[in-house]
Amino acid sequence: MKYKTYKIQKGDTLESISKKLDISLFELRDFHNNHCELDNLIADKLPSHVKEILYLPSSEITRQNLTELKKENSFSFVLNPSLQKTTYHVSVTSYEGSKENSLNYTTHIQWLKRNLVLLTKEDFLINHKEPSLMAERLSEKLNSVLYPLELFLDGSGKISGINNYSEIKSRWNLLKKEIRDYFAGEELEKFIQLNELVISKETDLVEQVKKDWFLHSFFNGIYQNYKLEENSISERFFPLIPPIPPIKYTIETEIENQEEKQKIKLSFTGTISDARNSTDLEKEHHYPSFSEETLTNSLEGTYNS
Repeated sequence: MKYKTYKIQKGDTLESISKKLDISLFELRDFHNNHCELDNLIADKLPSHVKEILYLPSSEITRQNLTELKKENSFSFVLNPSLQKTTYHVSVTSYEGSKENSLNYTTHIQWLKRNLVLLTKEDFLINHKEPSLMAERLSEKLNSVLYPLELFLDGSGKISGINNYSEIKSRWNLLKKEIRDYFAGEELEKFIQLNELVISKETDLVEQVKKDWFLHSFFNGIYQNYKLEENSISERFFPLIPPIPPIKYTIETEIENQEEKQKIKLSFTGTISDARNSTDLEKEHHYPSFSEETLTNSLEGTYNS
């Protein structure tokens, strides 16, 4: 195997070296630790006695992966993120008849470890304006409780837990006092009670976080094994509005080996396959009613990723 060595310079960190070599920190560290002497192993930081790092160039990694792909006709897509901070501008649009409602915000995602990610959220706009109504301002304040948010991920890249749950509970207790000093009334108490039920138990809060449309789409569990010539069919569930159960989609995974570009392209396409109709959703039914409207009032929707 034709690996190379990088001589560590003054001021270098694992993060700066991974950026310089265009290799994820995890691949860099894993390769070095699998090929170095035992006393030169590295953990989260560079030991002072280690003078060089063994690494495999990114082009060589791609070449080997494609060679294995041709040989085995399958590949593993491994959760192996960069530690760089990435910014996303999120827009969610919904309709009430002809009335359009939009929610816009900016979120920052930074990987702390392979399975731990830090998220922040800012620039919160409702219908392109800063929140002004009581319900909108309360919703914005709830975001200040949840964020910064540290999420644990499982091996497939799905959300599995909250690392800073105790901090969120503390922020919630402070917010309750703050909003009661500025707001009052029956609606405020309903808001507090509903959120208290969710935040008071970590497992319930995790499930609520998974219903966030952006987080649900971003952490979607695509890190798994794939067969090159075998398109698979699976079911995915996307949240709508509590307490309605999520909507079922049937998704086909298409795999394309773009050998000339040294890339593999994964495409996910599908349509709603939920047996409920729009009337069932309006009435908050958990199961299909199989009424006469089922055929004429069925749900329509597509998914592309």
